[in-house]
Amino acid sequence: MAKKLSYERYAWFHGRVKAGIFPNSARLAEHFEISHKQAQREVEFMRERLGAPLLYNPDRRGYGYEDGNYELPPVWLKEEELHALCLAMRLSAAIPDRDLKKSLRRLMENFFSLRSADTPPGFRDVEEKVSVKNVAYYRVPEPVFHAVVTALFRERTLKITYRTPHKNET
Repeated sequence: MAKKLSYERYAWFHGRVKAGIFPNSARLAEHFEISHKQAQREVEFMRERLGAPLLYNPDRRGYGYEDGNYELPPVWLKEEELHALCLAMRLSAAIPDRDLKKSLRRLMENFFSLRSADTPPGFRDVEEKVSVKNVAYYRVPEPVFHAVVTALFRERTLKITYRTPHKNET
């Protein structure tokens, strides 16, 4: 719910900036009944993490955009959707087209640069956590796979018992 409320604040602030109203953190705090410090953090997040080209205008006592074409990122994903995107990206390593792989990698790196501190790891972390070797060798039951992926993204410790496929040895 908190992320939804934050997005609502970003959208409100963005709308005011686009309309030429020059909002500031005090107006944001007043409108959403949050602390002035929280409002300042929201403005900083927009600037630093969402890439908003916000410039403070002392004459107008509020913010405007340096680039009037800026728009908020349109994609906000749930944790499971982000896991699926990361896995799809990792599995795309099998794509033979190098240019396409480079484009996909840039896209993902840009996407992950927008994530907040409490979201799952970036793509480089995913490369370390998910191996795509022998993907088709053994079919893993869906609930097991899902539990392992969730644990990896949440950086939880897993205990795995390996059994050989032909001799059933542990």
